[in-house]
Amino acid sequence: MELKHGIIYGLLALVVILTGSVPFSGQDVAKLHPVETILAEYAAGQVCLTADTGDSGVGQDWSRAMEDMEKASAGVIFQGTVSYILLDNDHLLPALLENHTLNPNTIVCLVEGDADPAEAGAYLNTHRPESSLRRIRAGEVEQLPRLIGRDGRYDLETGKG
Repeated sequence: MELKHGIIYGLLALVVILTGSVPFSGQDVAKLHPVETILAEYAAGQVCLTADTGDSGVGQDWSRAMEDMEKASAGVIFQGTVSYILLDNDHLLPALLENHTLNPNTIVCLVEGDADPAEAGAYLNTHRPESSLRRIRAGEVEQLPRLIGRDGRYDLETGKG
């Protein structure tokens, strides 16, 4: 009886392989535009996103601004590569918490002062706060850390004394 099931499963796998009926589609790696850090600013009812790659987008909410960024980009922006999101205020936090396209390990910080997404991302790579989307969703983060940028330098305030 087990041999019969093994043959059936083997034939099904062979049919899938031969017909190309794989339930996912691939991406041309050369067209991917990996974004690591996004600066998100909210002003006058508009969300303005700026990525470390130089890409930017504007929209009424996070998803529309992201769509605008993706349309204007020279490549395909893959949200799963985003490691850091810098918010100028916490107005966008609820939208981020509902976005399941982003990696749950994406770190979220508030930002104050001048912040260049590429430089801020490099700083956060060595001074990594514990404010991932996963931890925020689980209620483990009471207060978002604040990244302060002044004169090309950064300081991270975590609120932990």
